[in-house]
Amino acid sequence: TAAYVGRLMHTATGNGRVARRVTDVTSLERGPGVLLSPPVLVAALAGPLKPALTDPPLTAEERKAAGLT
Repeated sequence: TAAYVGRLMHTATGNGRVARRVTDVTSLERGPGVLLSPPVLVAALAGPLKPALTDPPLTAEERKAAGLT
């Protein structure tokens, strides 16, 4: 079960639908069974849809305001 949860959390980093289901469960809006539904199981098997970010997703103005440029 720990391996599945790890895989699910990894998938949630690049899949908004899975992230929403995880958030629904952790905020007690839905029961934990939703994390075992066929669409979530398939998504966890496939992994994230988007690649991991290499940098913070900030605009040039935001980077400047934060002193990062």
